[in-house]
Amino acid sequence: MVARYRPPSDVYDEMMARDGTLRPHWRSFIDGLNAMGGEGRLHAAETAARMLHENDVTYIAHGTEGDTARQWRLDMLPLIMAPAEWHALEVGLVQPAPLLNMIVADVYGPQQLLKSRSIPPALVFGNPEFLLPCHGVAARDGTFLHLLAFDLGRSPDGQWSVLSNRTQSPAGDCVRLLNTDHCPSGERPRSNANRCKKVPSRAATP
Repeated sequence: MVARYRPPSDVYDEMMARDGTLRPHWRSFIDGLNAMGGEGRLHAAETAARMLHENDVTYIAHGTEGDTARQWRLDMLPLIMAPAEWHALEVGLVQPAPLLNMIVADVYGPQQLLKSRSIPPALVFGNPEFLLPCHGVAARDGTFLHLLAFDLGRSPDGQWSVLSNRTQSPAGDCVRLLNTDHCPSGERPRSNANRCKKVPSRAATP
């Protein structure tokens, strides 16, 4: 299936090393796809597309001519990561969550960071997302941030970078659940055979 594929030289290829060999954590998945044959892979793709259409799964695309609803498309090749790499990435992403929650708690509470000018007050009060009527309202268990997601990118040398973070719309979790629910049943045993780790609710999805 991938005999003729060669990775591009200017980007990091998730599936294949620069010398053209499959990365070890991809091997069993690719072997499974090869075992399906061309007709099996086509049937799986058509099944996923039909399920998305029947459930009317769409997303809002923002553009200069206004927002439009577009049909969701499911890539049959997932992003597969080696366990050690995912663990290191997970630890790094979870680490800033308590700090960010403390910052939000201070902004909606005593505002010591604003009084000390550690955070410019204009940055907070000039932000339309800041809810002034909620100042002084205590959060249950002190948890203000119930969602924290990250946009990630890879450099050509394989290093991960955080491009941005999100704290409002749970789009990442929704996409993860959507892709899992609409994965053809024939693909799920292959995922189980690969001992895929279930992403916990506290972790960001890459």
